[in-house]
Amino acid sequence: MDFYFPDSQDQINPAYDFLAEEHSLFHVRQRDDRYAHEVHHAPPYSGILVSKTMVDGYGKGGFRFGDMSHRGSLLCLPSGLWSWRLTGAAEIDEAALAPVFAEAADVDFFLLGAGRDRWIMPEALHDRFRALKINVEVTRTGSAVSTYNILLGEGRRVAAGLIAVD
Repeated sequence: MDFYFPDSQDQINPAYDFLAEEHSLFHVRQRDDRYAHEVHHAPPYSGILVSKTMVDGYGKGGFRFGDMSHRGSLLCLPSGLWSWRLTGAAEIDEAALAPVFAEAADVDFFLLGAGRDRWIMPEALHDRFRALKINVEVTRTGSAVSTYNILLGEGRRVAAGLIAVD
């Protein structure tokens, strides 16, 4: 599956009986159902698509946004918020940033939250951002989340790549 598009209450029942096509007699949706990314250790989809929204919190290996949570890194683009399969800044390369470059026409400023440690972006990647006329700032994830929320609240054309931290 390419991506998972959750509605505000788009949850799954981890105990659903697919052979009988029924829920348990004692199933209570509000108590038992979970979001797909909370059930699967490795999600069976490439990303979670959610409308652009502020990031409400971070830590414990993930992020909270839009009354949901996501375990792992996050790519915040004009098209929505996506799962980003990076675990550290050392994995950031042209391929990892391809989704950002694909939406360059709608991005003026890109924030890169590189985790807890400092990371220096290779000059070739800086050159790619310059060629697309995107300003880029590399900082720790916490600072990137705060700045992203402020710029998004101001209606700026901002995107962010956020490496999850514990």
